[in-house]
Amino acid sequence: MRILSRMFLTLIAAALLNAAAVAQDPGVTAPAPVRIIVNATNPVTSMTRSRIAKLFLKKTTKWDDGSKVLPVDQDQESPVRSDFSDVILNKSIAQVSSYWQQQIFSGRSMPPPVLVSDQAVAEFVKSNAGAIGYVSVSFEINDMKVLIVDE
Repeated sequence: MRILSRMFLTLIAAALLNAAAVAQDPGVTAPAPVRIIVNATNPVTSMTRSRIAKLFLKKTTKWDDGSKVLPVDQDQESPVRSDFSDVILNKSIAQVSSYWQQQIFSGRSMPPPVLVSDQAVAEFVKSNAGAIGYVSVSFEINDMKVLIVDE
């Protein structure tokens, strides 16, 4: 019981320190760890995190115009994949893997294809009108559209 109390107090202290730092400089926000990209012909300019998650988990399979969504993932060892899973999907990579194992076993769906780099994802998105992918913030975007991610 004492261990739980100490852990709880530690968590509260960390939250208070974080709140104090934000209060000191409210104009500072952490940059997004990934950028969501779509084909340049896609009319979408912004999307909620929830909608992006539904696209990548294949809970939504069509764009608003009825065309097929083609999500593409990065390798599980990639830091950008970890950031994407944490920030957009609100799941760890292990949780996402478990989700896909259940989908495959039940015959519902297959996971998005996995590509090995930002460059490979960019090439896929450029070549496929319905594609959506993610790249690291340092990757140079050419001939694609970066979505604004709404809360």
